[in-house]
Amino acid sequence: MQSNFMNMMPLSKVLVVVLFAWAPASCLAQVETGAGAANKADFAKGSGSPDDSMVLMRGGSIQMGIDAAEISQFEKIFGIPDPQLFQDEAPKHRVTVDHFYIDKYLVTNKQFKSFTDANPEWQPGRVPPQLDNGNYLKHWTTPAALATKANHPTVNVNWYAAMAYCSGLGSDCHRKRSGNLPLVVAWM
Repeated sequence: MQSNFMNMMPLSKVLVVVLFAWAPASCLAQVETGAGAANKADFAKGSGSPDDSMVLMRGGSIQMGIDAAEISQFEKIFGIPDPQLFQDEAPKHRVTVDHFYIDKYLVTNKQFKSFTDANPEWQPGRVPPQLDNGNYLKHWTTPAALATKANHPTVNVNWYAAMAYCSGLGSDCHRKRSGNLPLVVAWM
C-alpha cells in the first residue's frame, strides 16, 4: 500500500501557510535568505545578481506566529478542535531575513526534464513511495504530452524534488549557482 505524503505531513505545518494569510498588510515585508556581508554593497546598489534571470528581493522583518491566547480563536475559525495543531505556531515572534535573489521565471517542464534525465532517481515512477503522494509529475504521461507543454511551468513536483533541483545534485542540467527554495517567510 502506497503511503500518502500529505497524511505524513503534520497539519500544523500546512496551517502555517494559512495562518500567514491572516497577517495584517502592515506586518508584511519582502525578505531574503542569507546574503553575506561582502554582498551587502552590491545588494544596496541593486546589482550583484548571479545573472539576468534573477531579481533582487529586499530584506526585511515580519511578525510571525500566534499568541497562545489566540489558539481557541483559530480552532473555531478553521473548525479544528485540536489545540496541539496550533501550539507549534506560538509564540508570536519577529523574523528578519536578508536580501536574496529569486528566479524571474518559473522552472519549465523542459528544464525539469533535463534535470530528471541527468538524475534518474527523480524521474516519474522512480521516486520512493514515501516521497510521492501519487501526483508526482502525473502530467508527464507520454512524450507527446510533455512536448506540447515543454515551456509550461513544471507542476506536481514535491518539496524533495524541488530541493534536489535547486541544489543541482552536481548535474550540469541547469546553470550552476547555489540555489535554495525560499522559506515561508520569504513569500511574505
